[in-house]
Amino acid sequence: MSLPTSSLSLTTPRLLPAACLVNGTWQQAADKRTFAVLDPATGDELARVPNCGAAETEQAITAANAAWP
Repeated sequence: MSLPTSSLSLTTPRLLPAACLVNGTWQQAADKRTFAVLDPATGDELARVPNCGAAETEQAITAANAAWP
């Protein structure tokens, strides 16, 4: 099944990075894979986000724990 692509476009694409914020820096998934975020009403692709796994999750948890006062 082929889903339609979105006509959504940003004049400033850096406002929607295809990355996750970990410890104050935008990061890609270690294997660079992403997946689509779809509009459930239309099936249009709204964005692509990193397909993070265990390593990235552990890094985010470690950074979050270090942020506690």
